[in-house]
Amino acid sequence: MSDTSVTAHPTLMDRLNAVIAWVMELRFVRAFGRYMWARGYLLSGGIAYSALFAIAGALTIGFTTFFYLLGGNKDLQQTLFETVNASLPGILKVEGNESGLLDPQDLIIENPINPASIISFFVLLWSAASLMTALRIAILGMFGITYLQRPFIKAKLLDISGFLMIGIGALTTVALVTVSTQLSEHILLWLDVSGTVGSFFIQSLPIAIALVVDTLIFMFLFSVMSGAHPPLKDLVIGSFLAGIGSSTLRVLGTTVVSSVSSNALLAPFAAIITLLIWVNLLAQVTLVAAAFVANPPKPGVPTRSQLEHSEEYPNYVTKSVKRTLEWNFDPMTGVVAPHPTDTIEEKIAPPWTGMRAAWMKRKIARAEEKLVDAQAQLSDVRDAYVQAAWDAYKKKSVPTTSSEYAQADPHDVGERLARDSEEN
Repeated sequence: MSDTSVTAHPTLMDRLNAVIAWVMELRFVRAFGRYMWARGYLLSGGIAYSALFAIAGALTIGFTTFFYLLGGNKDLQQTLFETVNASLPGILKVEGNESGLLDPQDLIIENPINPASIISFFVLLWSAASLMTALRIAILGMFGITYLQRPFIKAKLLDISGFLMIGIGALTTVALVTVSTQLSEHILLWLDVSGTVGSFFIQSLPIAIALVVDTLIFMFLFSVMSGAHPPLKDLVIGSFLAGIGSSTLRVLGTTVVSSVSSNALLAPFAAIITLLIWVNLLAQVTLVAAAFVANPPKPGVPTRSQLEHSEEYPNYVTKSVKRTLEWNFDPMTGVVAPHPTDTIEEKIAPPWTGMRAAWMKRKIARAEEKLVDAQAQLSDVRDAYVQAAWDAYKKKSVPTTSSEYAQADPHDVGERLARDSEEN
C-alpha cells in the first residue's frame, strides 16, 4: 500500500495575496512607499511655501544677469519670459497674461554696481539658496540619509550651485529652443516638408530639448547638490522620469490647477494659489523621482525593540527621564531604532520570480508579522510576571529566602539577584 501525498494548492485568497505581494515589490510602488513614509507630501508643501519667498529673489538675479548679458535681444527676452511662465504659470505679467504676479521689468536691477545693489543681490541669493537647502534636505530624506558630514560653507555653495544650474538650464533651453526652431523651419522648408508633419516636428522639438535639459538638471540635483551617490543607471532613469514629469506639467500648463479660478473664495488669490499648487506638484514629482532613484526595499514591519516602549510614559527619548537615554535610538533625530540583535540572518537563495514565489514571500511576511506580535506578547507577559513577583515580595504574600528583600528597592535587589545568578 503506497503512501499518497496531497499537494496543497493555493486558494483564491492566496493568489490574491500573491498578486498584492507582487505589486508591492514593483519599483515604483516601493519608491512611492518611501515617499510616503519619509513624509514627502509634507516636505513638498514646505518647499512650495519656501518658494513664495525665494522665487522673486531668484528671478531678480536671473533676469538682471540675463538683461546685462543679452538684454538687447528682444526675441530672447520674450522667449525667456514665456519659458518662465510655462514653468511657473501666472508668475509674470506678459502679453496675453496681464493678471500675472510680477512685472519682468520690476525684477531687473537698473544699477547693479553699487553697494546697496550688491547687498540686496547677496540677500536675494541667500533667499534662493534657502529654497535649495530645503529641497536638498527633502531629497536626502528620500534616500534615507539623515545627515552628511559637510562643512557649512561647502553645503551652502552646493545649494547655490543647484540654483545656478536651474538658471543655466533655463537659459540653455531658451537659447536651444530659439536656435533650433529657426533652423528647423529652414531645414523643413529645404526638405519641402510642410503640413501636419512639419508642424508636429516644430512643436515637438522644444519639448524634447526641455526634456533633455531637465534630465541633466535633475541628475545634478540628485547627486552633486544633494550628496547622494546612486548608481549611474538608477540616476539616469530616475532623472529622465523626473524630466518627463516636469515636462508634462509644463505642457499641461494652468489646466492642472484651473479649478482654483472657479472657486469664489479663492478667485481673488488665484495667481498666488496657482503658483503654490504648481510648485507643490513639481516638488512632489522631484521627491517621488528621488525615491525611485534610491530604489528602496519595500517598507517592512516594526521590530520588537521599536515597539517595546510604545506603551510606556514617556514613549520617546527625552533627557527629562534618564532611562530613555539607554534605549537604542538615532542620535540625530531621536527616533527609536531597532536593536542589532533584532536582525535575523537570511539564508542565501537564488533569484526567484513568478506567482508561486510571490505567494511564498507573502506567507513569509505573514509569519514575520505573527512573530512580531508573539514577541510583543511575550514581552508583555514577562513584564507582568516581573511586576507580579515584586508585588508579592512587597506584600510578603509569598515566603522569601531573605527578609531584607521584602522592603528592598527592586532595582537594587534585581542587580543582587543577577550577580548571585552569575556566580552560581
